[in-house]
Amino acid sequence: MTIIHLPTPASFSFPATVESHGWYQLAPFRYADGTLHYTYRTANGQVFPLAISEGVQIKTDADLSENEQAEITDAVQCMMGIQTDLTAFYDLTRDIPRLCHVEQSGAGRLLMAPTIWENMVKTLLTTNVSWTNTINMVRRLCDYGDPAADGTHAFPAPQQIAALRPDHVNAHIRAGYRMKSLHQLAVAITDGQLNVESWYGSPLPAEDLYREIMNLHGFGAYAAGSMMRLLGYHQWLALDSVAREAYATLHNNGQKATDQEIEAFYAPYGTWKGLVIWMDILSS
Repeated sequence: MTIIHLPTPASFSFPATVESHGWYQLAPFRYADGTLHYTYRTANGQVFPLAISEGVQIKTDADLSENEQAEITDAVQCMMGIQTDLTAFYDLTRDIPRLCHVEQSGAGRLLMAPTIWENMVKTLLTTNVSWTNTINMVRRLCDYGDPAADGTHAFPAPQQIAALRPDHVNAHIRAGYRMKSLHQLAVAITDGQLNVESWYGSPLPAEDLYREIMNLHGFGAYAAGSMMRLLGYHQWLALDSVAREAYATLHNNGQKATDQEIEAFYAPYGTWKGLVIWMDILSS
């Protein structure tokens, strides 16, 4: 057994981070009794379940080497946004009456999967589909991942998906038109045409990174904006039906608004506007 304790900033809230959006409901995550479970695949191919709890305490039945412990530490820090500096965001929300609770509750960090690849696939599988269908598609996709001793599966690596026929995979996961985008992404990563893992902490200007994502098949303004939010860039609103409904409920007397009207409302929040609208969505 291995137990790792990670220090966290004073503003960190474990439940607020885990429940910041729906990733905790998507395999190989599982959240129960205050513990976040995740089936992890290391760089050297070892697969085992992690149990992450308040603290942040990471526990696994596997006896991990020092290198594996360092890898897990880095991965969980990224997943939990532990090193994210929200000082400027809290300075902003402190003066917004409807958002003054944000700092007190420790909200603002967004749960991530440990690889950009997994975050991108899950984002693709949220486009133009019900949340129930997203949950089921991701669960079925994980059937292609390597198994752990407890019978759960890791998220499949891009190489595993690239090696399979798209129509064969799609017959199982039932992703519809999204399968083409998913498979093209897997092939581009596997062939070395695309290094998505370099995007986390990338030196590229945010606008350049956004354009790179937008150039990928299947990544429109919503999907690209959502990915940028997970990468820590909040200049984009990533408008979808949920965001539009939240705006109508909170700010427009229940009436629909154009995307231009929504953009104009959030423009004063500058580089934090994407996170501000997400806090509105969570409270709506």
